[in-house]
Amino acid sequence: MNREEEWCQLEEALTNLVDSISSQLSLRDRKLLAEFLENREFGVVALEWPHSSIIENDLRPASSQHLEIQRLAKTMGIDLS
Repeated sequence: MNREEEWCQLEEALTNLVDSISSQLSLRDRKLLAEFLENREFGVVALEWPHSSIIENDLRPASSQHLEIQRLAKTMGIDLS
């Protein structure tokens, strides 16, 4: 898989994750995450922001959402602990 395909898959996965938890996020967070994704800021910012928002706001993501966050973190080499 080439780099462009990897970025496309990452963008799609992050977009799907944000869409799936958007009802739990504030309007401000949704707008920021949309901007991050539009600007291809897929790395730490695009994943750590929803993760920190979940923790700070005591949100309860579904187990599938939690697993997807962990999978993406592993793929990107990000430690979310």
